[in-house]
Amino acid sequence: MLMQTIYKNSTGLTISIVLTSDGAAVNLTGKTLTMNLYSFSTNTLKWTHACTVDVAASGTAHLTTIATDFDTLGDYYSTLVVTSAGYSQTYTYDTFKVLDPQVTKVTPTELLKYMDIPAENAKTESTIQMYIDQSEALILLEVPTFTTTENQSFLELMRQLILVKSAITYFMNMGENNINPEIRTQKIKLWTEIYNNACDKINSSLSSTNDAPGVTRRVANTSEDVVSPLSGSYYP
Repeated sequence: MLMQTIYKNSTGLTISIVLTSDGAAVNLTGKTLTMNLYSFSTNTLKWTHACTVDVAASGTAHLTTIATDFDTLGDYYSTLVVTSAGYSQTYTYDTFKVLDPQVTKVTPTELLKYMDIPAENAKTESTIQMYIDQSEALILLEVPTFTTTENQSFLELMRQLILVKSAITYFMNMGENNINPEIRTQKIKLWTEIYNNACDKINSSLSSTNDAPGVTRRVANTSEDVVSPLSGSYYP
């Protein structure tokens, strides 16, 4: 069972389904598959959709979302119901978090989890939130499309970039007495590579779209750290 992030009012999304029981595929040959979505807060049914079976013997199927499926913020859980003549079996399936695409999609708790830092050893929540806000602002400058996009893939990629950029900022501002300097340097290097590779992929994707603004890539200064114009925090 997975937690999937969906942004409010996203439509035309394909939800892929792989139905298993005790590690084995549920054979859907001759059966009908239905997904039900319920609100965590009230346990009320939001919608029911028939699924399209792809490979019956492998238990794979999918459904495509419509306009009203994820029009309300909140947390939801789903069930899959397999039916045939005289047979019905219900399986617990994935959960979904519906987020507002116009707000920051990373919380201080999520950033700490990403960096594998216990809360009791972390900087203050206000400081962590400042790093997140700075990172989001920089990313919006570098990738203007993120400012207005409602594309599910771009929004999820933006969230990942905020995590990585915030982690870089956090470690660049971490005193070396709090962590092994070699580990600190390795993490900054790794996250910087991840961030740059992601920006390269975005640049390539946007360059093939005529109506999308391009990406402004910042070239790292190889001789010294660069000071962020937003706050004086360091970033590579």
